[in-house]
Amino acid sequence: MKEVIILGGGFTKYECPYDKEVWSINGLYHGKDFVPDMVVQLHKPNSGKDSDLAFMKSLRTKFLVQAPMDGIDCVVYPLDEIIAHFNTKYFASSVCFSLAYAIYAGYEKIWLYGIDHTTGTCYVMQKACVEYWIGRAVERGIEVVIPKGSALCKTMNGKLYGYDFVYDMNSKIPEQVMYSYASI
Repeated sequence: MKEVIILGGGFTKYECPYDKEVWSINGLYHGKDFVPDMVVQLHKPNSGKDSDLAFMKSLRTKFLVQAPMDGIDCVVYPLDEIIAHFNTKYFASSVCFSLAYAIYAGYEKIWLYGIDHTTGTCYVMQKACVEYWIGRAVERGIEVVIPKGSALCKTMNGKLYGYDFVYDMNSKIPEQVMYSYASI
């Protein structure tokens, strides 16, 4: 079975077994004692520490990038082919591009460690798109493994809406509820 771990920087990254192919997102490899099989670096070169060309050249791994880079083992992201294949341009993050690429490349099982989307940062804005690509994978029969502490594909309280609970539309959701996915 063709499997891949897509590794982000969220808390569930500590559960990652590193026992299959690993793609890390952006600069997750900085200061780590492992080198991923591939780094998904779709930001433009030298747009920040995660895309520092000198550092990228020092690693002995391949990079999934927008365009070829001298001195770096690169796989150019097949953007036009993927857009045509899936008939969408809905990509809100590097994780979304990674999921689409894994589906397109024929992976049969995708593990998501550190892809938690539990904080009040830009990850909340990316969550729906990540869940969209998880759905695209599942509809093709691809198994997607999401660790317990991740907020992906879960309601905020872990219960089934309409059957187990309903939202009080007149009340504000407390912050501690919004960020408590680790328990479900």
